[in-house]
Amino acid sequence: MKQIWTVVAVAALVYGVMVPVQALAPNEILVVYNANEDTPLEQPDFNVASRITAQYYAEQRSIPPENVVGLLQTPYTEAITDVWYRARIASPLWANYLSKLEYSHIKCIVLCYGIPSRIIYQPNYDMSVDSALTLLGNPGVPNAQGEFARQPGD
Repeated sequence: MKQIWTVVAVAALVYGVMVPVQALAPNEILVVYNANEDTPLEQPDFNVASRITAQYYAEQRSIPPENVVGLLQTPYTEAITDVWYRARIASPLWANYLSKLEYSHIKCIVLCYGIPSRIIYQPNYDMSVDSALTLLGNPGVPNAQGEFARQPGD
């Protein structure tokens, strides 16, 4: 019996090694940075650093310039509320880019320095911005118009 499992494990390993993996094409990536002009006093070049990071990332990976977008009203904090997420991140990305036919090929969103990373929904229940964006436009939540999924019993 042990020999059968060994053969199965080796076969799975060989098959896994032989299956080709396809990387994303540069035009399938959307790079997002914070373009808010209202920078904090202690960091006056915050939006410039965010834009430069996004441009550098895009240049190094040959991502087309039209796939590098700045969000104009994104706050300069690590954590935001679900209301701010929908209004300042999800809705602009959906309305201006991801719902449009010319951006239908986008498979990956890269969030650069300066974009909030955490959504505070309720006590002891946070969600990352990138995980929330994975559901954007799908029949699920959160989305640009709806709310976050409720916990059972809410």
